[in-house]
Amino acid sequence: MISARGAGSSSSRIVSRVPAKRFTPPDVGYFEQDDLDAATRADNATRAKGRGSLVAIGILAVLAAVGVGAWYQTSHHGAPPADVPTSLLLVSLANRTGDSTLGGLFNSGLLFDLQQSTHLSVRSPGDATAGAKSLGMSMDGGEPSLADARRIAKATGASNLAFGNIHMEGSSYALAMRVFDVASGSRLTDATETASSREQIGDAIDRLASDVRSSLGESGDSIGRDSVPLSREATANLDALQAYATGDALKGSGQNDDAMLAFERAIGLEPRFIQAYIELADIYRQQHAEVAAARAATRAQDYAASAGRRTQALAQASYDLNTLGDYAQAITVLQQLGNSYPADVETHVQLAVAQRLAGNYADAVTTAQGVLTMSPSNTEARGNAELALIALDRVEAAAQMEDQSQTAGQSHPGIAALLGLLSSPSAPGAPDSDSVQVASKAYLAEVQDARGQMAAGLVTWRDIVGHANAAPELASAASYALTRAAFDRALTGDCPTAIGLVREAITMPSGPGAIYAAGMANALCQNLEGARKNLADLTAASAQFVAAKTLYIPDLVATMQWKSGDTAKALATLKSVRPDLPMTLAPYLQGLIHLGANQPQAVLGDLQPLLEHRGPTSLASPEVYALSQIQAARAYTASGDARNASMNYKNFLDLWTNADPGNAMVAEAQQHQN
Repeated sequence: MISARGAGSSSSRIVSRVPAKRFTPPDVGYFEQDDLDAATRADNATRAKGRGSLVAIGILAVLAAVGVGAWYQTSHHGAPPADVPTSLLLVSLANRTGDSTLGGLFNSGLLFDLQQSTHLSVRSPGDATAGAKSLGMSMDGGEPSLADARRIAKATGASNLAFGNIHMEGSSYALAMRVFDVASGSRLTDATETASSREQIGDAIDRLASDVRSSLGESGDSIGRDSVPLSREATANLDALQAYATGDALKGSGQNDDAMLAFERAIGLEPRFIQAYIELADIYRQQHAEVAAARAATRAQDYAASAGRRTQALAQASYDLNTLGDYAQAITVLQQLGNSYPADVETHVQLAVAQRLAGNYADAVTTAQGVLTMSPSNTEARGNAELALIALDRVEAAAQMEDQSQTAGQSHPGIAALLGLLSSPSAPGAPDSDSVQVASKAYLAEVQDARGQMAAGLVTWRDIVGHANAAPELASAASYALTRAAFDRALTGDCPTAIGLVREAITMPSGPGAIYAAGMANALCQNLEGARKNLADLTAASAQFVAAKTLYIPDLVATMQWKSGDTAKALATLKSVRPDLPMTLAPYLQGLIHLGANQPQAVLGDLQPLLEHRGPTSLASPEVYALSQIQAARAYTASGDARNASMNYKNFLDLWTNADPGNAMVAEAQQHQN
């Protein structure tokens, strides 16, 4: 609801729908002089073009591409009608009170209030930071000029931008916002609210947000329907809001590890802070801290009942993704939310993530491209699109996107290393993992393992463990790193190292992915007792984590059946697995079983899809592509086809050019080249 203006406690002034004119200093001194230079009327930043298969995404792409909101505002000198989504970038929300705790309150509070609008697509100051970075600019110097702000807004895909501040007027707190049209630079609205005490600032923010929404064309009925006071939507804790604002800015500049610490501080100050939990669940998941991601998403869901419908839906989707592993349900929730909030960037970013995790790669690319049409500097959407493109074997397109990201100062080091593996087999190993953040290190370790650089890969895996051990919430990331390293080594036959790594992880909290990797390492290395314990844990987890039933358990059960001597049951289990599911190794395992049963032609049939579609194979386990080459070579040798065997051995050697000295498989392949 919209807070009423209490007599004697606060006052307000709003001047909305200001006639378009060249920006001049206002008649009060709470906005700084802006330098409007003619050079700022540059062409709009190039926007990614997406093919919309979903109705909401298609509408978004059209609206963003033609700039309906901007056109209407410019030609009509006012706000667009309520049925036209309009995008608003909060460029700078300055704190000029002298009280450092109020900046985050104003910044985060206004963002949370405005995001409730179905009429607005709101970009946060963190998005402004990302947009500035993509242009080679910095926001560290404070509030940018209007000219620079318009450039930044174009980079984020926003048609409107806003400056705001909180300052003192006598003993009262004054909150002010000024909104401009990006295309023309014309001023659209001024809005101010005052509060007579610190305790009433939250209510003043609620009123200010309602004023801005109204002045940009949203109806009173719409505002009334989608307006929950800040204290219920998020929190009124000043320090918690300050910490959240810090985290948002750090995330916008790509510093997710530091952003994590800021969001953790926010929930330490406000244990019911829904949005902070959602952000943390996302960051934890990216770092493979599965247990922490599930816990944070559960907390968000627990506390979301009193929040607005957008926040409730985002909390539900986070819970579906991270706690339940129910990707189909998450997609349904986010698509429904997207129908109500067609211009909401965060909703569609999360939808693209859910679609990718579910294996709906084409949909994930389309959705991510729709986001980039609206917000070209969105780093998360770009990285998600790159991964989905890799899964579709569109490696060149993914590499082009990553080149664009690097040019804009928004690179994804882990994805870049994976692309390097796919496009240049003989290139040196992954870059020094000390130069990147924790979330990227797992990719780097996988790439090193996939090149046969097992010693260097283990160093990187242990580097992840060291980072995770320094942060209590990342304990399950340490387990993931150890068990994944064990799985890779079990695949290459280094069972002493693999079993040692699994035992090292036994006492650590583990999510479904880590339990699966431990179980596969144990099963491949004939530690069936350990594998049975892992299967029991995974089966118990699958009662809650839906994806474990389809993505993990069949592979593990089949491997245990095979290693127990029941190859018929193992093959029957694997044939029941959909080969297009993400992360499954069923085709490779079938090949190993058929090779052991001296059925070389069946082996070649099993491995053909892995060898023909390297992208999805590499997302599941980058090492498997090279290993499939040598297994195919062995199958050709068994069938008496020396020519094709030699070719596959050569392919393997090309992939493992920089492998560790003395590797037995390299020696085998070299022998067949002589």
